[in-house]
Amino acid sequence: MFLERAGQLQPLGQISVADGQSPEEPYLYGITNSHAIYTPTVPRGITRIDLVTQEISEVIQFHDDEDFHLAANIPGTNILCGIREKDGSSFIDGYDLCMHYWCNPVERNAITICSDFNNTVSLEMAGDKLLTYCSISYPVYTRLNMPPIHTPEIPLPDGLKPESLSRYPGVIADAHMLLSANNGDGTFSPVVIDIAKEKMHCYDPIKAEALIPFRIMEPSPENPNSLQCKGGYIVSRANGGDTQFCLWDTTAGNLKEPFATYPNAVRSAAMYYSKDGQTRKLYVQFAGYREGDFIETYDFQTKEWRMFMFYVPFAEILLAR
Repeated sequence: MFLERAGQLQPLGQISVADGQSPEEPYLYGITNSHAIYTPTVPRGITRIDLVTQEISEVIQFHDDEDFHLAANIPGTNILCGIREKDGSSFIDGYDLCMHYWCNPVERNAITICSDFNNTVSLEMAGDKLLTYCSISYPVYTRLNMPPIHTPEIPLPDGLKPESLSRYPGVIADAHMLLSANNGDGTFSPVVIDIAKEKMHCYDPIKAEALIPFRIMEPSPENPNSLQCKGGYIVSRANGGDTQFCLWDTTAGNLKEPFATYPNAVRSAAMYYSKDGQTRKLYVQFAGYREGDFIETYDFQTKEWRMFMFYVPFAEILLAR
């Protein structure tokens, strides 16, 4: 920006300008935060990866006293929302990938973030043993996404500590929220909220290095030409063996048989599907070795794994547009 004065241009500063349009196709974003294995050698921040060219570009680098985790995106907003920490405070915030700035921070006592392809909610305590949730969909707070008139109050199962739910983001699928509880003893428990009944169930612990909720899009049994959202869990190195990718049976309350396996542990995963539904892939960041992790894709049509990228330092990956 320049100010013209007496026929001369005086520089005032710089602003970030864009057309405000979300890209047609998503990018893969990597979050390097306090959970990343390879920090402090790698700066914390947000990185963009082009799905076609695999070109990497830095979006933002966090300050020393800053952290950002449990990130989610509502397709079309081009905003990453999650829990941001700065100067000793924790709050919900969103980073605008188009205009490159943090937008609309809101101080809420969030435990974790849970999302589907249309909405993102913050799970919070509503009392000593009561949990509630509130929509935090960006870009702006309106009457449509402020806390509803009826605020759900969901009793916590006996013995479940709220902070145990804060390691991984949850997913919303099939009218349920799928969460993961870190029991702190080398086991994780699936925790499922029935949204309609406002009830939370904590299931038997599973010995694993991680239990990561994920969601996929799959053809509907009633109409193969339409897609439906299903949720499940990645059981990382279950009982010291292979990592298992399992959908969750909301009726029976258990894991289905794995549709895929892999020998390495998993850090994070993100689902991609094309508008016509012909391409459906799961991007998975696997634990690597001293040089860093790597990302592979699982193709739901061919049921094959394919290498996507080597040497990544991220703690979380997600697709956003």
